[in-house]
Amino acid sequence: MDFHTAFGAAKGGSRIRHYDWLSDDFVVVMPKLDLAPHGSEGPGPKVNDRTVPWIGPEASVVVYPYMQLYERLYDEWGNPKYVITMGWLPSNDLLFSQRWEVLD
Repeated sequence: MDFHTAFGAAKGGSRIRHYDWLSDDFVVVMPKLDLAPHGSEGPGPKVNDRTVPWIGPEASVVVYPYMQLYERLYDEWGNPKYVITMGWLPSNDLLFSQRWEVLD
């Protein structure tokens, strides 16, 4: 299938991959996320400790949707791990390829 069709499925919550990739590699669309200030009380996600030094403890954050690539690699002992690329964008050859598939 083409990227446009696969991307539509990813926006709906599915994982997608290009046919030529390793079988464990995939892309997802991360949805918009509203984060409450770090020190706020109540339910829901909050700004994490890593972000507070940059914006201060009272600021909230809006994270707009983005694509995220998961690439499965192996450490020196053969244990699997994923490398995550946040804000991944397809290259021109991937964008115009007809070899995309929806995983779920």
